[in-house]
Amino acid sequence: MRTRTTTLAALFLAAFALTTGGSLAGTATPADAHYLRTTSTFHFPAWSPRFRPCIRRTVGLRFRNFMHGAYLVSTSHRDDSDIYEARIRLPRGGSYRWEACRGWNSRIGKYEVRSTLRGHGFSHTIKNVFARDRNNLPHPSHIYGDGRYEWGGRLVFPEPPGQTHPSR
Repeated sequence: MRTRTTTLAALFLAAFALTTGGSLAGTATPADAHYLRTTSTFHFPAWSPRFRPCIRRTVGLRFRNFMHGAYLVSTSHRDDSDIYEARIRLPRGGSYRWEACRGWNSRIGKYEVRSTLRGHGFSHTIKNVFARDRNNLPHPSHIYGDGRYEWGGRLVFPEPPGQTHPSR
């Protein structure tokens, strides 16, 4: 009887350890693309210029290069996004605090999205001013009349030159 109880307890502990280890291993592996996003309606000019909504989260990132960007895209014209990004090199892998904020800049009369990544003595901020692109004329202007936009930040592992990626 004692042997059967010991064997059952050992099997239970082994199954628990395997299940726990497997779930922890799944959450510890960071992805190669992260998005911090929300959707809201904009009014031009802003009804409340001091209103600056922010979204935040903690992300696990690998030690590598990323493209860090701030973007806006109309919910009715998703193929015409407005993104500004730069290549960054993280000092090490681990957890980073990430924040994206949207606000009206009354000095220049335009919306801005700011994405900031902080952690391990590292800080990087990128700002995208939401304005008509004069270099992209006769193409769409990114600014549409319905006023509903998804906005936020993006971290993407850049692909090697010449490699294509299927549509995201």
